[in-house]
Amino acid sequence: MPLLGQLTAAIRGGVLLIGDDRVLEDGMGDDGPHPLLGVGPAQLVLSVEHGAEGDTAVRIASTAVDEPVGPSIFDGTVRISSGRLRVGDAVDEAVLWITVPPGDLRVRLCVSDADPDAYPPDRVDIVLPDL
Repeated sequence: MPLLGQLTAAIRGGVLLIGDDRVLEDGMGDDGPHPLLGVGPAQLVLSVEHGAEGDTAVRIASTAVDEPVGPSIFDGTVRISSGRLRVGDAVDEAVLWITVPPGDLRVRLCVSDADPDAYPPDRVDIVLPDL
């Protein structure tokens, strides 16, 4: 698994943003393919463990993760016009930036717990298979 980056931090508000560095979309976006996920054209909004409850661990890889943290809840594209993928909280306290080619970026998300009635996931794998 070629690891592109990793982040372990308390995610304020329990909202992890994954998308274009220049875009901070309002709200959760359209209903995603999973109750934990909101999908916008340039951003994914994922509910994770609230920072007051503990840390969330995020791994970003360019190929399939050897041992994924759990089931995949999204496999689609996000428009990254700026050429910088931003992964982190909404207030820039816990953020990771990755340089990517501008345009549509394929993103696959796996989470440690995909049951929306259970605790929000505290581990997330982001796979960028086209890098």
